[in-house]
Amino acid sequence: MSIYIYGFIISSIMIACSERVVKKQRWILVLPALLIPCIIAGFRAQIIGTDTEGYLVPMIKAALSAKNFEVYLSSKWFRIWRYLVVKDYEIGFSIIVYLITRITHSIFAVQFFIQLLTILPIYLAVNKTKYSNCICVFIYYFMFFNGSLNMIRQMVAVSFCLLAIVYLSEDNVKKFIVLSFIAFLFHYSAVLIFLISYIYKFVQSNKKNHNFNMCFVIILSILCVLSINIIIKILPIIGLGRYINYLIGSSGGLHFMPLQFLIRLPIIVLFLVNWNKLKIKEKNLSFYFTMLSLDTVLSQLISINSYSGRITVYFSIFGILSYASLYKNAKYKYLTRLFLMIYLIFYWWYFNVLSGINATVPYLTM
Repeated sequence: MSIYIYGFIISSIMIACSERVVKKQRWILVLPALLIPCIIAGFRAQIIGTDTEGYLVPMIKAALSAKNFEVYLSSKWFRIWRYLVVKDYEIGFSIIVYLITRITHSIFAVQFFIQLLTILPIYLAVNKTKYSNCICVFIYYFMFFNGSLNMIRQMVAVSFCLLAIVYLSEDNVKKFIVLSFIAFLFHYSAVLIFLISYIYKFVQSNKKNHNFNMCFVIILSILCVLSINIIIKILPIIGLGRYINYLIGSSGGLHFMPLQFLIRLPIIVLFLVNWNKLKIKEKNLSFYFTMLSLDTVLSQLISINSYSGRITVYFSIFGILSYASLYKNAKYKYLTRLFLMIYLIFYWWYFNVLSGINATVPYLTM
């Protein structure tokens, strides 16, 4: 467990120091800072993160033994109750695993590079904002890093989605489309980026209607979750039938999960307490609060299927920016900052150490 904490703190301190250096020279500190989580990810054992053992390591072994790329795509392995095939996974992810494996013949290199593909777009995204890079990276470490060792493909996709939305906020549509396409190549669920982009434009479109549009989206999301059975029937019609399994479970359907609400409640309260100040200082306030609310509402899908909760990461990832905005612009600045630090550390401890979600604690090397 200590390797995570030491790595998070050392990397965050180095990035904090880089913000005090001339911009052209920041890479001297930023580069090794970003390599720290990549090294931690690279050296992990295959049992760290259920998806690592589930498909990443078998794909690496398939790449090592295959005579060519075509044979690699046809490679299969047995997992729990069925055979899995490389070609069933997103082509972008499959190509990356194949190339890095064939070049390096190293599991470490593949795991290292995949984490680099996750954290680099996130750093590029936060570096384009007005927030502290150090705080943003700190938030990523304590909220998302351990999840990235498990939801491997999806976290790469999510990181590119975050960067895409940052470019969209600058009206750079071309880069938004390119980054969205890259995200889709790593996980098909990245199609949600188009819904998020629409929400962004809708909520931010008119300053006078910000709050109304925000409330409309939040209420609509609640109605959608309550109408999950109807959505299940619609998905095959619009070509998204492969995602039905995310919305079907054996738990008896949707029911209220108090913990999922309570764990997000402190941040919701912080936003509401500091709302008037944030309304002046933060232009994306309505969008950030909408994402926080959607994350809260959609987290209830965990009651249907444990994999359903993974959908929320496309919304919760914006916490990297919204929490950083709270840290910078809150009315009760020092109290808010102290609370945020305590909250993030507790969040990491509760979900990764106490609950064992993502299967990443204790840390073991390969």
